Amino acid sequence: MKKNADQNGKNSQSASHRTGLTTGVTVLPDSGLQDRYYILSKIANKAITIVPEGTQLEQTELVWTGNEPSSKADLTICYFGTVTNPAFFQPGTYTMYKIQWGSLTPYTLNNQFWDVEYASWAEGAPIISWPSKPQNNQLFIFQPTGDADNSVYIRNLASGKYVQVAGGSDVNTSIGAKLEQSSFSGNVNQKFFVNVRTY
Repeated sequence: MKKNADQNGKNSQSASHRTGLTTGVTVLPDSGLQDRYYILSKIANKAITIVPEGTQLEQTELVWTGNEPSSKADLTICYFGTVTNPAFFQPGTYTMYKIQWGSLTPYTLNNQFWDVEYASWAEGAPIISWPSKPQNNQLFIFQPTGDADNSVYIRNLASGKYVQVAGGSDVNTSIGAKLEQSSFSGNVNQKFFVNVRTY
């Protein structure tokens, strides 16, 4: 049986055990769970930070070289195995993850996870914070964009849709711009950086 991301089991591994500082899918765990992550929107280089239960996720804190976001951006990512030929995806085998707010070191984990509201398949469905549940709308797949900067797409397993920063170009670079799911566009508002803290 796989461990839930909110269980601190023997497979947990601190970011301090990883070598190098990388971004993108190469930094994700291949077993158990790892902490000290934060996720940035590529369009605005802003961190996604924790929100109250049931609230839509948003980008808030601007990050630049040599600067990292506050602990409100802390994430622990849990490896949840692989799936072959899931609906809405190209044929192949994909690695699944749960994305949990908080950290193992110091221990700030809480029972709040990235979640597509109501397990919706709809365009524009909000990405919210919600307690752990055994459903595919809390499982995400990271895929390289192919850009040289190691940015990734974040796709929901249940819907196959892509997480994106909502709104037009006058909105989706702003502080407080919301996260939603959408069909593939390849636009920069669908691209993200998965980073590991240096401390």
